[in-house]
Amino acid sequence: MKQALGMLEVRGLCAAITVGDAMAKAAQVHIRQKTKAKGNGWITILVTGEVSAVQAAVQAGSTIAREYEWFVSEKVIPRPAYGIEDILDPDIADLQKQEEKEAEVKAEEVKKVEALKKAEPEKKPEEPKKQEAVKPAESAGAEVKKETKAEAPKTKTVKKKAAPKQQEKKGDNKK
Repeated sequence: MKQALGMLEVRGLCAAITVGDAMAKAAQVHIRQKTKAKGNGWITILVTGEVSAVQAAVQAGSTIAREYEWFVSEKVIPRPAYGIEDILDPDIADLQKQEEKEAEVKAEEVKKVEALKKAEPEKKPEEPKKQEAVKPAESAGAEVKKETKAEAPKTKTVKKKAAPKQQEKKGDNKK
């Protein structure tokens, strides 16, 4: 699908940054570049994306630019002719061609995955094998020793405290 091209021309770099931010937030578009015009400090912001998204972005940007009297000009080209991007900037053309190739590659990958899913018969998941809990054979003597150790009660030695000495009361000793 050919992407639309939107252009918005404003007065000054600060205006271009502000308007570009508003355009990017208003719709899902890619800001491709800003170009300076010779003289007057005019700057053009170029955005690409789907036609409706580009139209919404340019409209939002021009509204802000008109509000602050930064607006110079705007234009949306829904499906630019092949090669128009080369006139503006060769880098834009390369980016759009690269995006188109990436979209084609993704579409081919999706088709391959779908074809593989259809070609493979559905496999039922295998049930896990049940394993019996088997202990290795131990000698009878070893088992007895383990049991006696476990059964033997542990005793603690408790030290008894000596009874406290009674103190003599002071009025009890009469001579």
